[in-house]
Order: sequence, then C-alpha cells, then structure tokens
Amino acid sequence: MLEFIAALMICIAALSALILLSVRADHRFRHLERLPMQWSLQGKPTWSAPRKLALAFTPGLAAVILTAVVVSVATLEPHPGQEGLEIPVVFLVALSLVATHLFHLWMLDRKTGPKD
Repeated sequence: MLEFIAALMICIAALSALILLSVRADHRFRHLERLPMQWSLQGKPTWSAPRKLALAFTPGLAAVILTAVVVSVATLEPHPGQEGLEIPVVFLVALSLVATHLFHLWMLDRKTGPKD
C-alpha cells in the first residue's frame, strides 16, 4: 500500500510538471499556429501539429503510461529479488517523460525562437 501511495504521488508530481511546462510553452509560442513535432538528421522539421495538440501530446501520453505503471505497482507482485524496486522504476519512468518533454520544448525554442 505504501508503494502505491508513493508511486501515485510521483506520478501526480510528474504530470503536474508536464502540464505546467506545456502551459508556459503555450504562452511562449502563442505567435505560432503549428509547432514542429519531429526533426530530420539535418535539423529541419519534418512535420508539425497544431500548437495545442503538440503541447498536449506528451502530458497525455504520460498520463496513459504513468497510469499503467501505478496500476502495475498496485496489482502485480514483484519477482523474487525485485522487491523494493517499484518506486525507483516509477521515478525513472516519470523522470524520463519529463526529460523528453523538456528536450522537445528546448528543440522548439531553438528552432522557432519565441517572440515575447
């Protein structure tokens, strides 16, 4: 039960951070209708999405992934020798999602340059 509560708190914190980052980025990139979603090896955007969708994609995907992780912590028994690894795994998954979103926002900043 303690693992479930800790996992849930980590996921809530990560989702809150992702949403806050997206809200701030929406304000920063308000002058753009579409934002790049993927870049070629040469550094040129290969496709874009509407700004709101582009900024909501990672938090939405993270919500699905983190929900699955929390449900797994609550319902599955760890294999012998893996007891106590639930929280570090949840933290690593949450941290990876936040880092990925930060990288995407950094690339957007680098390629589109906000006009404040």
